Parts: sequence; C-alpha cells; structure tokens
Amino acid sequence: MIKDDVYRSVWALHDEVSPLSLLEHDNSVRREVVKLLADGFAVRARLTQGFQQPAPVHGYRPDIEAVKGKEQIIVEVIKEAIDWPKLSALERYAHEKPNVTVRFV
Repeated sequence: MIKDDVYRSVWALHDEVSPLSLLEHDNSVRREVVKLLADGFAVRARLTQGFQQPAPVHGYRPDIEAVKGKEQIIVEVIKEAIDWPKLSALERYAHEKPNVTVRFV
C-alpha cells in the first residue's frame, strides 16, 4: 500500500514544473552525473554516450542510478508535469528500500 504522503509530494511538484527541452534535460542529467562521480558513486545514466542505462524501477527507467557500497541514489530530472506517474513509482521504490534515496531535480 502506498502512503498518502507519496501522492501529496508528487502532486506538490505538479504545479511547480516548467517543461524542459531535451537539451536542458540532458544538461541537467550531466551535471548530476558529474556530482555523483565526484562523490565516488558508480553511475548509470540515460545519456546517449558513455554510460550504461539504469535498471527499470516499477516499470520506469530513471535518468540516473548511482551506487556506492550499500547506498543507492536515483535521480530523475523532471521534464514536465505529465511525469507524475514515474515520479510516484520512484518515490514508492524509495519507501520500499531503506538504502535508496530518490532525488527529483
């Protein structure tokens, strides 16, 4: 069962999102990848070159999956308000896995 706070947090983002172009989205993904690599994480990212694709999470593939030891970080760059089902699935995954942190950028 999914807690109501998951839906509230996703819906709160719904009204704050401005659509991103593909270039803006990919640049945001690259910035996050650089930060995670600098922090010592092994990174998988949805970029066209140089990275393996992240594993799917509840039927959705996040933009970034980073692992260091037992710690896992999932990053999703929000492109537009229509992304809310994916965001909800990623939040649900974080609630199910205590070692997982999900970041929405």
